[in-house]
Amino acid sequence: MRTGSALFVFQTLRHDPADSLPTLNEGYGVHVAAIADIASRNAKVVITVDTGISAHAAAEKALELGVDFIITDHHQQLGDVPKAFAVVNPNRKDDVSGLGYLSGTGVAFYLALAVRKILREDNYFAQRGIAEPDIRQWLDLFAMGTVADCVDLVGENRPLVRAGLAQMLQTFRPGLAELIHRTLNTPQSISVRDISFSIAPKLNAASRLGFAHISLDLLLEDDALQARELVNRIMQLNDERSQIQDKVFQEAFSQAKDQVEAHNPPVVVVQGDWHEGVLGIVASKLVEKLGRPAIVLTKTAEEILRGSMRSKAYFSCVKGLSACTHLLNRFGGHKMAAGLQLSPLKLKDFTELLWSSANEFLGQISDAASLDSMFFDGALPMGISLDEVEKISLMGPWGYGNPEPQFLIRGLVISQAQILKGQHLKWQRSDGADVIGFFKQEEVKSLVEKGVEELEALVTPEVNRFRGNRVLQLRLNHVRPGRPASATFDMRL
Repeated sequence: MRTGSALFVFQTLRHDPADSLPTLNEGYGVHVAAIADIASRNAKVVITVDTGISAHAAAEKALELGVDFIITDHHQQLGDVPKAFAVVNPNRKDDVSGLGYLSGTGVAFYLALAVRKILREDNYFAQRGIAEPDIRQWLDLFAMGTVADCVDLVGENRPLVRAGLAQMLQTFRPGLAELIHRTLNTPQSISVRDISFSIAPKLNAASRLGFAHISLDLLLEDDALQARELVNRIMQLNDERSQIQDKVFQEAFSQAKDQVEAHNPPVVVVQGDWHEGVLGIVASKLVEKLGRPAIVLTKTAEEILRGSMRSKAYFSCVKGLSACTHLLNRFGGHKMAAGLQLSPLKLKDFTELLWSSANEFLGQISDAASLDSMFFDGALPMGISLDEVEKISLMGPWGYGNPEPQFLIRGLVISQAQILKGQHLKWQRSDGADVIGFFKQEEVKSLVEKGVEELEALVTPEVNRFRGNRVLQLRLNHVRPGRPASATFDMRL
């Protein structure tokens, strides 16, 4: 390996502000043309992050051009390992680390730790009189990448994400600090939900519309004024992304509903002339709305179908697609998310085979009827204290693999509810706790119009910190009409 050249690669790939063209033409993954372009700029080392486990052609091109190609990835290995200088992936078939839950960002973080360890043992820093890099300063990026990639918050992910959330409050990156301020105002703490629903979607908006360099520039920017301008551009792109996404979702949802009514498929498969950058998030919304895995496809300029799949915990995207390998041009991903390409001529055969294999799998599950059951952790007592909720929060951070607790409330009465932004509800319970239902206004309104006086709800208790105050807040996750006290429920054990 040629020491020192990796930094040069990074520098040469910085975006030229004069180049304003979108960058969606290559799609996802590492391509031969990209390796050739990088090598033409005298780079000797290429390191990937979150991609490359299937990049056989790119690895061969790098070898041909004398470039040390180092792959860091976390996606599942489907075929042979590419013939690269190194392939660092805890989901390699021969890996025994037990760190398969790491995100692509997490794998890169561990590589940085390993490189620092080796340089330290070689006295690299001492001999040159330079300080060792404090990798703790990168925990903010670790937290964002881990949460945004929807990997399980288990094992070492939990303490590192917890530390990363704290690091985000004091990040030394002006761009990230400005984005946090514009998104969350001046938070006293940052949660996984803040990343998932506020920060990451805005940071991702630029790449979804073909301007990934803007997000990269934002994270690398040292000047506060320039960072502010970049955040302005990202907020503008996020508004554009939201409009495109809403239009695509409405069309995809209409198509999906017809498919569900006609076939009741185990996996929804829809296609249209849609913007490629929003397919993944539309698929996620379909999963949420329809309670089953979803694939959203669009036709590219090359007359192929390219798309994204999102799933639920009981069904692996990669395993589902693996049953259809011979019908796909390429695919890859992990349990909850995957990308795929195929010929339009093979779509019908692909859909039928996917449905058949998925139904066979579901038929093997002894309690398939409970796949979409809503579990909870117990009944929430009236008058639960802020200190008790704080103690519960010590088991976080919550996310995939470590779901946030939710508790049952019976006899919940709506009292003088406020409507916030036309779609959220907020009112105060008799014990003083605030009840807030994000995007629940229409759902609750329909129940009230049907004469429902008391609700049965699953809520997550949390502490809302605002302007230095601590207020107990019960966040509504699910609501339905009240039932007799004698009714029984499943409980997560």
